[in-house]
Amino acid sequence: MSQQARRQSGWVVGLAVALCSGGAWAQANFSEGFDNNGPVNAGQYGPANLIASRWTFRMQSSPASLEAFYDGYLGPGWPTPQAGTGYLAADAVMSVGASGPVSHWAILPAVSNQVAGDTVTLHLQRLGALPAKLEVRYSPSAGTSTGSGPFAVGDFTELLINIDPIPTGGWLESSAQVPGGGRIALRFTGQ
Repeated sequence: MSQQARRQSGWVVGLAVALCSGGAWAQANFSEGFDNNGPVNAGQYGPANLIASRWTFRMQSSPASLEAFYDGYLGPGWPTPQAGTGYLAADAVMSVGASGPVSHWAILPAVSNQVAGDTVTLHLQRLGALPAKLEVRYSPSAGTSTGSGPFAVGDFTELLINIDPIPTGGWLESSAQVPGGGRIALRFTGQ
């Protein structure tokens, strides 16, 4: 898909994610600025460099598209990165149609020393007019199943952040405390 078609789709969402300790003890220390995501590998639904860093991407949209997340900053006409030189973007141009909803997943790598009270913070913005929603979900068991189908959440049963709809016009910061040492996932949805 062309950069122009993506920019006009209205579904593009830029993301920057950090997970850090909320207290004085040495706890989780994870940050992803998405400065060098790499190309999307066929059938893996996400950028190669993030996959190499143990991110997992899933496509549960109906119908499925070729990619769920990709390297977001593509130059003039695109949102300026929140910090650094890039961001992770999600869209559903190839999924939108008469037959169904959008459900794209980005599962963070396991975060060492993650404990209850750590804070997950993300920055996001939406480009375009179509409704889009982003959830930050938590898996208490540390399992990484997202179930099957566009409405399933699998092991990610706890909703930490629900931004519905994602606003346009600049980067929005949103934070939540993590309940414990499980896994965290981002879920992009829209219809």
